[in-house]
Amino acid sequence: MQARMLGELLDRLGLGDEELQERLEFLSWGSADQARLMAVRSHVEPLNRAFVDALYRRLGEFSEPAAVLADDLIVHRLKASQQRYYQSLFEGCIDDAYVRERVQIGQVHERVGVDLKWYMGGYRLYLSRLLEGLLDQVDG
Repeated sequence: MQARMLGELLDRLGLGDEELQERLEFLSWGSADQARLMAVRSHVEPLNRAFVDALYRRLGEFSEPAAVLADDLIVHRLKASQQRYYQSLFEGCIDDAYVRERVQIGQVHERVGVDLKWYMGGYRLYLSRLLEGLLDQVDG
C-alpha cells in the first residue's frame, strides 16, 4: 500500500498519535509492560512456532480459509510471517510503525478475502494456547 494511501486510511480511521496514546493510556500500557514481555520472549518462541503450525492446520479444515491457503508456497510464506509477527508482540513496542503495519496487514486480509471472523478467531485461539502453554511451563 502506498504511503499516501495508508496515511489517508489512518486519518479516516482516526488512528493518529493522539488516538494511539489515548488507547495506550486506557490500557495502562507502559515501559514496565514492555519489559515484562521482553523478559518472557524466549519462553514463548516455541509456543508461537507450535501455534502457527496448529493454526494453519485448523484453518485448512474450513473451506473459506482453505481456499486461500491452497498453495504450499504461500502457506510457508504466511506461516513465517505469522511467526515473526507473534514473536514481535513480545518486543512490546506499540508505536506508529506498529499501527501502520497492522493496518496494512488488515488491508491485505481484506483484499484477498480473509473474513474478519478468521482473523479474530485466530487471535482468540492464540491467546488461549499461549496462556495454556505458559501455565504448563509454570506448573512443569
